[in-house]
Amino acid sequence: MWHSMLSRIESSWPEAQNFTQNALNNIANGLKVKWTVRTNTKEMERFEAEVTLENGASTEILSYGPWKMYFFCIFMIEPDLLGNRGNKGAELVGQGIKVTHVQGSFFYFEPTESFIPLPPGGMRKIILKVRFWSVARTDNMLNWYMVYPGLKPVVIASTKGEDLAFVSERTSPAQWKRYDFDEYNPFTAQERYDRNYVPYPNDQSELRLVPKPLSVKMDAKDNLKYLTIDPSWYISYTGALIDEVEYLRDYLHLSPDHVLPSGNRTGQKVISMHIGTVEIPKGARTVEDTSEAYSIESNFTTQRITLVGNGTTGVFYAVISLMAMMTEQFEVPELNIIDSPRFSYRGLLLDLARNFQSKEEILEMIELMSLYKLNKLHLHLSDDEGWRLEIKSLPELVQVGSQRCHDMEETKCLLPQLGSGPDNTTAGSGYLSANDYIEILEKARKHHVTVIPEIDMPGHSRAAIVSMKVSSFLTF
Repeated sequence: MWHSMLSRIESSWPEAQNFTQNALNNIANGLKVKWTVRTNTKEMERFEAEVTLENGASTEILSYGPWKMYFFCIFMIEPDLLGNRGNKGAELVGQGIKVTHVQGSFFYFEPTESFIPLPPGGMRKIILKVRFWSVARTDNMLNWYMVYPGLKPVVIASTKGEDLAFVSERTSPAQWKRYDFDEYNPFTAQERYDRNYVPYPNDQSELRLVPKPLSVKMDAKDNLKYLTIDPSWYISYTGALIDEVEYLRDYLHLSPDHVLPSGNRTGQKVISMHIGTVEIPKGARTVEDTSEAYSIESNFTTQRITLVGNGTTGVFYAVISLMAMMTEQFEVPELNIIDSPRFSYRGLLLDLARNFQSKEEILEMIELMSLYKLNKLHLHLSDDEGWRLEIKSLPELVQVGSQRCHDMEETKCLLPQLGSGPDNTTAGSGYLSANDYIEILEKARKHHVTVIPEIDMPGHSRAAIVSMKVSSFLTF
């Protein structure tokens, strides 16, 4: 049966017999795709989109043949046709195109018998009805790609790049409004400027630290004195503060022999660091647990700077504030600061499951977090779209679950999603090894950031389920 069916298919595609990888590459590199929202307001909870295909290649896009164009859309395409049909496709009447929903944001076009060949220089428009509305260009996903049986899938060049150049601008109310009675209009550049305008302070000596400390006492600009830290300065400390001391020493380029653990360095040009008691101003808005509180006192006369924290984290935040207030010449104004967090949870979420970030990027992010005194890093390590953490006893979780590529059987990788394209070279693929994760934890510890790992289950576990199915198949 299959042999006779294949024979009928092959006889209906005479031009497909000699279709080569070079021809597919030529089409993908030359095809100009344009996605345009025609209107959001014609029908409630439906918008009309237009996909323009302009063949800039030297190869004809075949008529009724086995090619497919895969693409990503976060809204349901043709919901009235596909909504209850599972993965079955629906022909777009009069357009010679069939659209199929694979799963998630993953769809593909394929030609029907009525598809007219698209020659070099030719143009074709596909009209779609899509669920809800789309008022922002960033609703769209990049890396559409062409597939032909037996050939390597190729990304359509015009859809590459996070600038989303293939997505048309919204230039009319019907394109940026959600419905006829929507009162929203995009801000003009002037409106956006006016809404965010903050008058520049008249007092140029005002200390600019983010977040703003609870209390800052310093002279006005005309009377302000500065201490200049040079290689002759020392750091004197007591307690278990070696990480905090080394962090500051490295920033100031001080010699290791200018670090004194005894804490009894006398004289001038000394930065003293220790754990003590920071008196919070009465009525100050702060958390009950003040272990992260700190104070800074810089004295021009004595040429000494004193950093005190209620705990090691407080001392670290004092170091961060000291670094932030320095000029490029390592000048520090004479002042007194008392600070304590207003919120105990100051967090950042990284969704590694949907779009992977490398170990190096996460380490850099931890450093940036500490500069703003953020203390919780929530790592979303698994979801339907990916599994990102190595578990050595279950290697399939990362062998399969951390990769996305064009494998419709999902024995090597997960299906592409969210613009990840047909191969595993994009942010759709990747994982943290056990050693990577240990390094992240150590970096976070030194920067007083708590890492919160999240394994999303029992829901949103598709990546794990697919991986374990492969594991079962390989094992049994």
